[in-house]
Amino acid sequence: MPVSRHTTIIQNSRFSLPGALSDNNGTLTIPWTYQGNQPYAAVTSSRQPNGKNAPWTSDDFAFESFDIAPWSKANATISATVQAFNATFECSRMALHLSNTSTGFYLYANQDDLSKAQCHSSFNLTIPTANSNITSDLGFLNVTDCSGDGTDIRMLATVVANPPDYTDLYKNHKANTTAATLLCKPHYFSYDAEIRANGTTGDILDFNISKEAPQSVNISTTLPVILTYLNNPRK
Repeated sequence: MPVSRHTTIIQNSRFSLPGALSDNNGTLTIPWTYQGNQPYAAVTSSRQPNGKNAPWTSDDFAFESFDIAPWSKANATISATVQAFNATFECSRMALHLSNTSTGFYLYANQDDLSKAQCHSSFNLTIPTANSNITSDLGFLNVTDCSGDGTDIRMLATVVANPPDYTDLYKNHKANTTAATLLCKPHYFSYDAEIRANGTTGDILDFNISKEAPQSVNISTTLPVILTYLNNPRK
């Protein structure tokens, strides 16, 4: 029969985000490598096999963690009230049209879509090409300044289906090439949450997010820095 008891547990982490991803001069604080072959190791090491959540995370939330060493052999379940952190993206879909010159392929955003998204930018994207045919669809991330003065930087998440190949530079591009992008800006929130966690592994077994309105969080990190982490190579 399960036994429930109250005890004191030591909190291992708390969300202190300003300066966590870059310092004041923009230098990334997560090192490029710790073993020589995995850029941004602190990010890639959190990836788990078969889509499994990392300890102290579940769905779209990360939770404050606790020292579970005293419980590692007790087959215990920890219940606690903690802070949860969540990042969301507010996105607008942009249609793109393809154009080519002797130097490369370019994607231009639909002006009506830009106006609807209140983005005052006429950005164009260069499609990466090589000296051989591109055999698979392309996806890449970038940023653009929708304000013109650096106050509204947004992320571009672009997909190109049936991309043209390098030999198409000097002839009409493939008629069935299609492309679209999401123009996004992130928002960060903290919540009060009740969690149940495995006392041996830190895996979240169950959680309930408070119905109170979340607190908006300023992580004091520019979107280009976030993009660098998101672009970290999978090696």
